[in-house]
Amino acid sequence: MARLADDLALLFAALSAVQSPEELGQLLEDWLTPHEQEELVLRLDIARRLNRGQTYEVIQAETKASSTTVSRVRRCLTRGAGGYRLVLDRMEPRRR
Repeated sequence: MARLADDLALLFAALSAVQSPEELGQLLEDWLTPHEQEELVLRLDIARRLNRGQTYEVIQAETKASSTTVSRVRRCLTRGAGGYRLVLDRMEPRRR
């Protein structure tokens, strides 16, 4: 378990070293396959749509995402570690 913590610390340090959206794009292009990049984009899109109040049905119809993916993003958005909420709150205010 200590090895995983060390590995995660290295990952977090690498991400923290990024200084611009362009640099982050370069890093993610090197790290992720095109499919993995598409999956991250889809999950962020789902989180934004949920944040804006769209229903599961509309999100699934418009994104072609599975109900499992939409549900998982929703669970992370509402009861996760707070990463989605942090980023979304910085990108766009939450609709109440």
